[in-house]
Amino acid sequence: MTDEDFSAEAADPHCVSPAESDALLASAPWKRLAVFGDSAAEGLGQPVPGYRTIPWGERLRDSLARVSPGLEYANFGRRGLLSGQIREQQLERVLEFAPDLACLVAGGNDAFAPRFSPDEVEETIDGIVSALRASGSDVLLFGLMDASAALPELRPGRSRMIKLNAAVRAVAERHDGVFVDLWEHPARADADMYSDDKIHNSMRGHAAIAADTIRALSRRIGS
Repeated sequence: MTDEDFSAEAADPHCVSPAESDALLASAPWKRLAVFGDSAAEGLGQPVPGYRTIPWGERLRDSLARVSPGLEYANFGRRGLLSGQIREQQLERVLEFAPDLACLVAGGNDAFAPRFSPDEVEETIDGIVSALRASGSDVLLFGLMDASAALPELRPGRSRMIKLNAAVRAVAERHDGVFVDLWEHPARADADMYSDDKIHNSMRGHAAIAADTIRALSRRIGS
């Protein structure tokens, strides 16, 4: 494919170009990147014309690899998992990989389960992050985007999403993690930010999430 095929992405102010990414991550110290968690970590999402069909984790991998040749990458994400299942099924494997940067997406499935306890989810995610920080890894966590701005059928679950985001943010602050706050993303009301299943971000959404992730890491580097 040619560069013209991705003209929409190149013109999207919520995305970053390779040159912009390289400038933001120029001093990135990370050499081993792990992504883990649920389907958002796995990278599920519908293609969008004009955008590369690459999920956010692979976009971050490619951006870091350009400034850190030899970067090692592993993605352990798997769809449908609750936070406790992520801890049970993935944490040990992630620790064995020994990342110096671990990106965790967890809690979304908990928030939409019949029974949701923000305190229990916070405790579970805290345990995961504690283990990673003890191993010497930087940890990056995500808040949910307010998809109800574009998808009215999600409005009944909005309060649960807010509670989940508060729990994840609290863990990040407690452990000096990086928190990517997507809740009020400027494009959150655009329908093409989401897949037709009304659960996952589209590839435009993934491109925007990758951009916010890169910006958040750049602020960590600068600090």
